[in-house]
Amino acid sequence: MATIESLSNPRFKTWKRQADGEVRKTGRTLVAGARVCREVVERLTPDRMAWLLPSGFEGELPGAGRVERHVLARGLFDELDRFGTGHPLLDVCVEGLVEPVATPVDGLFLVLPLQDPVNVGAVIRTAAGLGISGAFLLPSCANPFHPKSVRTSAGAVFRLPLHPLADPADLADQGFDLVGLDSHGAPIDGFRFPKRTALLVGQEGGGLSQTSGLPPRKHVRISIVALPMQGIESYNANVAAALAMYEWKRRSK
Repeated sequence: MATIESLSNPRFKTWKRQADGEVRKTGRTLVAGARVCREVVERLTPDRMAWLLPSGFEGELPGAGRVERHVLARGLFDELDRFGTGHPLLDVCVEGLVEPVATPVDGLFLVLPLQDPVNVGAVIRTAAGLGISGAFLLPSCANPFHPKSVRTSAGAVFRLPLHPLADPADLADQGFDLVGLDSHGAPIDGFRFPKRTALLVGQEGGGLSQTSGLPPRKHVRISIVALPMQGIESYNANVAAALAMYEWKRRSK
């Protein structure tokens, strides 16, 4: 197998764009870390991915014989290995992994506007751990398959159902009740979660008022609830979402 050694190699240029987070333009991402890579190989079909190996690597890899391989000179590989894992990377096609809801189900869904890929990965990881039904991604939301999101989520972005959402108002047509978090809302301990809840997480810094960034296209009813809080103005968006999801989980037992 020939080793890729040139910075001008077309494939290396594309991989570098993926490492830089250009997921929407390339339709692909780079996955780092042995455990997460193994999970992705087990979850997706071989035609969606390829291994990127540092020159001299001799270890065993999941999907041997089924997943395409490319060998890179050590300097080129290190350029792509932004997290310094030293482990082979996975080049993964993520097109089609964020799909519209086919048949809405009951449960709690997140509605995410978060622009920081680390925050997106963190909240999706918590959602997966608490058994949340899925997440809706608003246009302002960072791509959940950005390498930083994938890394922070520990691979949960490949497990939690993810759906596109142009406007939160559209959720009413699918039987969802919209619930937003804000310090001026009713206390969450007395709130009864609807059977099909869409939990709207406030934008970092801007809060709930700047969540969608879109003008309302139709009237939408939203219940505003507040988390218990003393001596601070607000929680980090990830913490607020985690507290609300835990409260839902605790009551759903």
